[in-house]
Amino acid sequence: MTFGISPLQELQIDSAVITVLSLLALWFRFWSKRLITAVAGLHANVFLFLGVGPLLFTFYESEHERLPLPDLIEAMATGASMFLIGYIFVVALDLWFERPAQRVSYRPIVAPPTSWAWIILLLVFSASGYAVTALGGGTMGAGTIFPLLKNFLYPVTMLVVLRFDRKDVQSALLCSGVLLFGLFVSLRSAWRSELIMFLGSMGLAMLLRSPKSAAVFFITGAATLFVLIPFQNYKKANYEETSRSLAQAFRESQSLNLQGRTDTVKEFFGIRVNSTREMGYVLKGVEYGDVDSRDGATYWEALLQLIPRLVWQDKPSFNQFTGYYLSRAIGLVGLDDENTSWGVNLFAEFLVNFPAAGLVLFVPLVFLLFLIMDRFMVRVFSTPAAFWLMECSLFFLCFQLVGVVNAATFYLWTFIFVFALDRFAPHTRRPVQNAYVDAKSKA
Repeated sequence: MTFGISPLQELQIDSAVITVLSLLALWFRFWSKRLITAVAGLHANVFLFLGVGPLLFTFYESEHERLPLPDLIEAMATGASMFLIGYIFVVALDLWFERPAQRVSYRPIVAPPTSWAWIILLLVFSASGYAVTALGGGTMGAGTIFPLLKNFLYPVTMLVVLRFDRKDVQSALLCSGVLLFGLFVSLRSAWRSELIMFLGSMGLAMLLRSPKSAAVFFITGAATLFVLIPFQNYKKANYEETSRSLAQAFRESQSLNLQGRTDTVKEFFGIRVNSTREMGYVLKGVEYGDVDSRDGATYWEALLQLIPRLVWQDKPSFNQFTGYYLSRAIGLVGLDDENTSWGVNLFAEFLVNFPAAGLVLFVPLVFLLFLIMDRFMVRVFSTPAAFWLMECSLFFLCFQLVGVVNAATFYLWTFIFVFALDRFAPHTRRPVQNAYVDAKSKA
């Protein structure tokens, strides 16, 4: 009990405030043309996973929790309060340092100058990533680059949508080809997030092209979730049947009434899109002795992860603890479930190592680190195309951010790969000044 309110009310207030603050930070970056950055990706992650998801959880009557619900909500409220204190400091500084130099009306964002050959090359890399990952070749050693390659689908999707010109046949054909490929692989994927991420990247690019239609995009996106999430849940539960007939699976998944769809969406966000719930499970897991405090060992392992396997041939898979064992030890995943891979988020991972009060300093530190990365990219890449690809990749990496070992691995591979493309791939070479080319330069 805090200030005369219950843990449930405290969690609702914290989650609502986090939702508003993160939305404010995203809105400000949108209008100052700094949306496609690592820091903005973190704000988007906070908006959904620490704001909307936990808030919907408080209105969802969960019957599947492996912890007593009052104990879980109390722990979630503790984690959310500590996170909120640190996040208030982050948003205040972000609004101050990223404010536009002058008040001007928003101009649509235009994609950086990029050759079509460069985009096709990225699409080929993405396709190879999907193919090798589907065959199980992206889990160990140098194979970990393939899950990274498939994630290039999102920046490529944004590029072709931003560059789409209905009067240009080449532009229309390439945009259609990329969107059809993305729709095909995301529909066939066993992961529920693939289709949502693909459609989200397409919608984000359309929003950047036409910011005045923001209200229409948000309403359309929300309505789409009521169709998409029931289908994705059906596909996960009946993957083999869905693979045989997508049309039949879609028809059967849409048999829910409005109340059923609403409950499905609330359950999806309240359970899967909920970093605060993971923090609650971790806090109780440490308290009950289900898992020992690691006292910072996770961050040492993140540094060791950067050592190439060519140098350290017997290097262990450091991601196994956070991505597999931890979720089972604390009860997020059943011990009898051998297939589900559930890596807890960056902030829940922190709580395995240090007390909850440390989030007050850890949250600003994480945002500062990615802000430094954003500023560092301007000095490293020689072309706007490579700079866009790196920043856009970081945006989606931060939006899906899991643990620190995972983040370190993906960041390192992304940087090496984009740096090589910057030096050797065919594209238009111009000095990097910003992630975007201002629309008025096209006028």
